Amino acid sequence: MFRFTIRDVLWLTLVAAVATCWYIDHRGLGVLSGRVTVIELKLRTAEAAAQSSEARLGMESQKVASLAAKNRKLEYNLRQAKR
Repeated sequence: MFRFTIRDVLWLTLVAAVATCWYIDHRGLGVLSGRVTVIELKLRTAEAAAQSSEARLGMESQKVASLAAKNRKLEYNLRQAKR
């Protein structure tokens, strides 16, 4: 029959505690890695949407500037016609 001393039981407890902590930490890293991947994907999607919106905003501002120029020209022509 095996005979264990208190020192042997304490070492076994220490090894079991370290192994348990390592396992819990290692398992948590996998979950965090998955979350980071999802967040990165959402960030890329948001950046693409922002760039698309920015491009559309640029085009719309060009249209507004063009319409404003046409409006000024028409107003000028109208004033010239009234004279």
